[in-house]
Amino acid sequence: HGHGDEHGQDDEAHASHKDVLITYTFTCEAPAEISPITVNLLAKFPNMDELEVVYLGPNTQDLFTLTPTDTVITLRP
Repeated sequence: HGHGDEHGQDDEAHASHKDVLITYTFTCEAPAEISPITVNLLAKFPNMDELEVVYLGPNTQDLFTLTPTDTVITLRP
């Protein structure tokens, strides 16, 4: 049987959780000049409590988890 079937409270907690997947692709002509990026999306949507950012560069990849108090990502080309 599924997770939370025995406890109605668990079902309610899971029902309020939503994931949203958004994909953006940017091409940078001067990757050595990339500066830190501040993401203010969580301030605009107060019901969002975290944002996972996946960076795929030409020589590296990285994962950032942003929160309302940690909004800056630093990319390495």
